[in-house]
Amino acid sequence: MGGSGIVVRLMADPPPASPLTVELAAGGTKLAETTLNDEGKDPDVTGGDGMYSGATFVSGDSFTVTVKAAGSLLGTTEVAWKPADAQRDLTLAWSGGKLTGEAGVSNPAPAPGTASPPTPGGEPASPGASPASPGGQPGSPGGQPGGQPGGQPPAGPGGVATSADATWYLVFGGALLAAAALGYFWFRSRSAAPALALPPGVARVAERGLFGPGTPPASGGPSTWTLPVEPEALPGLLGALAARRRVLVVVADGQALPEVAGGPVHRIAPDSTDAVLDAAEELLGNDSAGAVLWLAPLPEGSAREALLAELPRGAGLLAAGGGGDPAWPAATLMRDDGWVLECGGLRRALRPGPEGFREG
Repeated sequence: MGGSGIVVRLMADPPPASPLTVELAAGGTKLAETTLNDEGKDPDVTGGDGMYSGATFVSGDSFTVTVKAAGSLLGTTEVAWKPADAQRDLTLAWSGGKLTGEAGVSNPAPAPGTASPPTPGGEPASPGASPASPGGQPGSPGGQPGGQPGGQPPAGPGGVATSADATWYLVFGGALLAAAALGYFWFRSRSAAPALALPPGVARVAERGLFGPGTPPASGGPSTWTLPVEPEALPGLLGALAARRRVLVVVADGQALPEVAGGPVHRIAPDSTDAVLDAAEELLGNDSAGAVLWLAPLPEGSAREALLAELPRGAGLLAAGGGGDPAWPAATLMRDDGWVLECGGLRRALRPGPEGFREG
């Protein structure tokens, strides 16, 4: 039995160690081995796309396939072709510690007695013949590749087909569609939540300031807060917020937060504005009592604009880590014979308690 060229392609998740080899064996005897690459070197199509490719030449139709990464076994599987199959493709997938394989062909020959398509500008090919070359010259009888334009592509060195792998295109096309869908959902821009539909004659009453009239409220927009270094300042403010609402604290990893009653209180690192907005949407929701206490410097430019525009409706943003806007309501906590909150010309005495600061 003559040998056949086989193009081998492997999609692996996660990417395996190099070198990546594929062995073909029958009856316990290794018949062929090839090293795969993902560097765009023939027969690999696109470097770095996660699809590893190689080629080999082997006799036989049924094989045990063994894949190794840096000499370590990834997995084995069984594949088989029909004796008449030429230009063979072997598509492998390794995921979750399991190897699967599929035997295919790049350009299956037409069934006996089936007319091949006519050549542009020429006569229809005879039944069972391969496509004719330009000018109407029929291909060789019996459907054998003619090696001319319009016929089957010639085999490459060692009998390996140089034509594109049809199965590979299906797998790669599906991967591209999946990646495009993932990119759409990952990078999609949020739209502002629709306004809450209130029954006729119902209006929402404005929220009072967090520490009384004239102080910034904990919801309905951003405000700038200045906290002193004293350790009581953060527990007092966080406790007052958590006493009546959910709180998301944006704080650097490693920075300790005081334990307070109420809430619940969640924390997230300020590394990604999108991640903060996703967390706020999930934890606080729209038209509910919630506040974001930002203990890190606020983002600048478009990231800040997105933060303000896409924060859940009704949630407040208390910027206590620097970078607040001078146009926002501002409040300063300070020590002056006890705790005092200063808002412009207003000074309000506060007293610490088990649920944070309260109006004194």
